[in-house]
Amino acid sequence: MRNLLLWAFRLKWLGLLGLPMLISDHPFWKWMWLFWLFGLLEIVMQLPVFIQSLRQIAGIVICEAQNRPMPDKDNYTPQVRYRLPFEGAWTAVNGGVNKETSHSWEINSQRYAYDFLILDEEGKSFRGDPSACESYYCYGQTILAPADGVVEELRTDCADSVILGNGRTDPLIRDIRGNYVLIRHTNLGSDVSAAASGSEYSLLAHLMPGSIRVKKGQLVKCGEPVARCGNSGNSTEPHLHFQVQRTKSFFSAAGLPIHFSSVLRSPQPGYAGYDSRPLPVHEDGRFLHRGERIQNAMKKKKPDIPVNLLFQACYNPELEKEIAACKEACHRYNQLSPNDREAQQEILAGLLGGMGKDAVFTPPFWCDYGYHIFVGDSFYANHNLVITDGAEVRIGDHVFIAPNCCITTAEHALDPAQRRAGMEIAKPVNIGNDVWIGAGSTILAGVTIGDGSVIGAGSVVTKDIPAGVIAVGVPCRVVREINEADKNRYPLYEPDGEDDSAAGKN
Repeated sequence: MRNLLLWAFRLKWLGLLGLPMLISDHPFWKWMWLFWLFGLLEIVMQLPVFIQSLRQIAGIVICEAQNRPMPDKDNYTPQVRYRLPFEGAWTAVNGGVNKETSHSWEINSQRYAYDFLILDEEGKSFRGDPSACESYYCYGQTILAPADGVVEELRTDCADSVILGNGRTDPLIRDIRGNYVLIRHTNLGSDVSAAASGSEYSLLAHLMPGSIRVKKGQLVKCGEPVARCGNSGNSTEPHLHFQVQRTKSFFSAAGLPIHFSSVLRSPQPGYAGYDSRPLPVHEDGRFLHRGERIQNAMKKKKPDIPVNLLFQACYNPELEKEIAACKEACHRYNQLSPNDREAQQEILAGLLGGMGKDAVFTPPFWCDYGYHIFVGDSFYANHNLVITDGAEVRIGDHVFIAPNCCITTAEHALDPAQRRAGMEIAKPVNIGNDVWIGAGSTILAGVTIGDGSVIGAGSVVTKDIPAGVIAVGVPCRVVREINEADKNRYPLYEPDGEDDSAAGKN
């Protein structure tokens, strides 16, 4: 039956040779037109997947109508930080946060999805028989819950798809996702509907038959095993499909950019041998993209610090132990010679959750946990930066922070009795690319600062700041947008006396 369908896929296109029947009554053209019947056979034999495809098309229209604007990496503030849903080193072979690198840009729910598998040093995903699922390195590997949540939906009755090679997919599948687990990560313990604003769901797809360990309605903890990697559904070879979406529906949900915590990233050796497409060169450093080898950076389980919820923080022995270890690392960092970059980088690599290329923290630098801090490429912090990172602090590429600045994610309880009991709330801070924060500024909990903006010296940022503006004051307010005239605000130094007259005018 599988071979019949594969031939039907090809033979239906012979029906194009029957188009002359529109202008000719010759029976030959009519006979050729009958080849389109193979297309009907294809639809009948693949009816479940055909219906899912129609639902995806309808879902594009529904999603666009329900989400204005569509969530993207710049306008969406995540409620959940996800860990990689596996252990060990895997490779992202599809996925990114712009149209050029996206898994499936036009299919809204899969816009920010990733495909993960394991590649060896030569860029191969298997050893032995390429038609056998068991030959693939990732097949049967344990898949983990990416964050705390409740199992909303699952499917367990799909067989592994036959591996046909050359990028072809098995025509005899029952569900595009194959076996899958859908987990709701927000509004836990409440009766909030699936369409509630601000929801986040994660989808783990193409799972191994008989491997799913969880049940619908079950509460799962971050890092808990839920299934094994397989090859069920619309899959060309064993791999894990992972996406985060705003609502429960696979077909009409808006896909959400995925913020991973504590990930070690490096180029995958031999990747060109697996995928000849050029690698992305201008990808946002806050997000994973195709061609990266990735693994969880955390060697131990972090304390459970809830985000955006009041919790007992001040007299918590477990948190005190974590903070003490972090302060010790900061102390060692601050005692180093300011020119000992190698030793500085070694301490920062073990302290921070993630750090891009050419990142500089000019001593002294202090933080509370360290592993909640993620900075991009060419980050520069001048003397005496303090980050109280009870929740995550995400900072983009080419960000400059002047001396004596503070970024805090913590707020104490307003009620005196709660405050006396040590209650706090932790809210994430997000700072975009190309931001300049002036000397003596304070960024308060829960704030997002958009790309390219400038925060004036001495400001206290209490609310979100949009991209491309100058904002100053206490509290910090937008003064104006940055414009073309700002390029000429200061005279440009031109050495060797090339334009002395121009310099003299200024």
